[in-house]
Amino acid sequence: MKLSIAEIQDKIIMHGRCALYHDMLNVDWVGAGLSLRFFGDSIRVFFETDAYKLNPADKDPIYVYSEIDGIAQKFAIMDSKEVLVIDGLENKEHTFKIMRITELFFPEQYLFISGIDFGRKGIDALLKTPPAPGMRFDFYGDSITNAYASLTDPITNEKMQCNNDYSISYANQTALNFYADACVCAVSGHGIVSVWDGNRSEPMKNYYKQKSRHLPIEMDFSKKPDLIVIALGTNDFAAGVSDDEMRKGMLAFIQMIRQDMPDTDIIWIYGMMTNGYCDMMQSLFEDIKKSDNHFYSLHINIVEPEQEEVGGDGHPNRKGQKRIADELTAFIRSELNL
Repeated sequence: MKLSIAEIQDKIIMHGRCALYHDMLNVDWVGAGLSLRFFGDSIRVFFETDAYKLNPADKDPIYVYSEIDGIAQKFAIMDSKEVLVIDGLENKEHTFKIMRITELFFPEQYLFISGIDFGRKGIDALLKTPPAPGMRFDFYGDSITNAYASLTDPITNEKMQCNNDYSISYANQTALNFYADACVCAVSGHGIVSVWDGNRSEPMKNYYKQKSRHLPIEMDFSKKPDLIVIALGTNDFAAGVSDDEMRKGMLAFIQMIRQDMPDTDIIWIYGMMTNGYCDMMQSLFEDIKKSDNHFYSLHINIVEPEQEEVGGDGHPNRKGQKRIADELTAFIRSELNL
């Protein structure tokens, strides 16, 4: 029997930027999903999307990550209504997690988890929720944070969704290192002032409050995160945004966050794919720190082909993402003592 997410919401933990809508769970952002515990030998997860109203030739699946009792796999959502079936399990207690790992590249590619089926036992199969993450880390970023092209290489450079995998992103890895929930607002190709191609109509501030990418549902910032990590600037540099304009945009972005979260620790990480703006950023960050005791910055060296850290389009691959996560994790532990 299929149970709606609304029916079981008190027995699940919701992850990331997700939202209940018409008894379903909207998961438009990477990292959005849920976890639960159940007793039984099977689980079925139902999905709905409009992604495939497009020309069939343009189909590129949405990918989700599922984990049951620590064993992970990826699943491609190929149709407007899809079912993930995990069957033949030992009839006992299981812990299950599902989350989106590829981003929304066009409005129709929204995604809902519409329900879950535990077989004959129905809702009685659900057990007490798993331990909730002890902290929440909010990440604002671009394709680096989304782990775009992390599973391809500079030569092949295949631009396919199967080569994008948020589960290996530095953001997900860093959050896991602290048993924190990662709440991700990241849009590939976008920046503080401009999109990579010079389009300035969709800066990242437009997405700041969006809990859903296609529904008018906003974040509730009365529930403060324990940490905010910003990784933006690569696309502005590609678009030729000047140092002065970038500085003003960065200040405005920080001030926007500070209106909602005046005392939350912020780390702005930079480098990784380019050292553009480094001098300006270092100067700006020193000025900010004079009046903001909760602001930090971390320069991370560019991913190196010689170290086999580069995936498609110059982005960090699995190894590069891990180095970024390791450096960020070490910085948080030493500077913030979390």
